[in-house]
Amino acid sequence: PDGYFDRAQRLINLSTTLWRRYEIHGELSDLDYSLQINKTALQLLRTSDPGRLPALRTLSVALWKLFGIRGDLSYLKELIALNEEALQLIPEGHPECLYWVANSAEAKFIYHQTDPTGAQLDESIVLYQQALNLCNPGHPGRPAALLQLVQALLFRFERQG
Repeated sequence: PDGYFDRAQRLINLSTTLWRRYEIHGELSDLDYSLQINKTALQLLRTSDPGRLPALRTLSVALWKLFGIRGDLSYLKELIALNEEALQLIPEGHPECLYWVANSAEAKFIYHQTDPTGAQLDESIVLYQQALNLCNPGHPGRPAALLQLVQALLFRFERQG
């Protein structure tokens, strides 16, 4: 109910359950409802609330999925803004920093591929470099981070020389 002290967390749990049901049954209405509920939960959380980061992560997964299904750039724009918020919340050395930096880089890179008028390509390259820097030699994510950086640099070279 409205005003319940743990309402945001309950909504996040419901959103996650709807996501799982979507994965099993493939009903887009579950994914849409999950997105809507998660946004409501975020509105209830203060920007400094530690529960905000898991809610942002759940929302980011849903936005990626919906963008992949529908190809609607508004999902990608929302994802970019969400990633920026998450990166502001995460202190240096946070275990999820790599996830959010790489997620932000990928969203900006894909956005640039669909709308090459902005600065997203250069921003994505900077973020890919940051992601690589977060992966020490031997880190399981280092090869992927290096590959993504090289692909973005090659893409820029092919377009700009």
